[in-house]
Amino acid sequence: EFILAKTLPRVAIFHLFVVVTLTGCFQSIGSIQSPLDIARDYQFDNSNATKTIRSDQGGKIVRYALDVARTRRLGQTVRFSGRCDSACTLYLSLPEDQICLMPGASFGFHAPYGSSPHQNQMAKEYLMKKYPQWVKDWVVANGGLKANIRRIGHATARQHVRACKDGINA
Repeated sequence: EFILAKTLPRVAIFHLFVVVTLTGCFQSIGSIQSPLDIARDYQFDNSNATKTIRSDQGGKIVRYALDVARTRRLGQTVRFSGRCDSACTLYLSLPEDQICLMPGASFGFHAPYGSSPHQNQMAKEYLMKKYPQWVKDWVVANGGLKANIRRIGHATARQHVRACKDGINA
């Protein structure tokens, strides 16, 4: 109990530090209107159990990180049916049973950029920590996170992510 009581505040402070540091620092292509309105092309089923990503260019990493945490907590399934670029790729960090692929899904990766080289490096380390191992391996094999976008196509992603079932529910 004593160790937990001593460690828990440190963990909470660290997470708060990451959120505060990343907030507003990292932008990718496009802009976001609110923290809960992350993707520009979401479609929710009636139960809100599934969200479909059709064409998401990314945005601020911290906003995506918060939505990924919310999605994980709610047990929602993310169904990729089109492009998911930049910060959107954080959804790949969800448990395997919470993500699925439709034909045509692809993922674009690039180095984060923001207001300082130090913050960019912190964001890059955060992304690489969160990605599943198969994404980390692919990123490293393809030269790391660089300024230009590199894409994982459907065929490669399908080797690691389950196909979505027919119908809206995955």
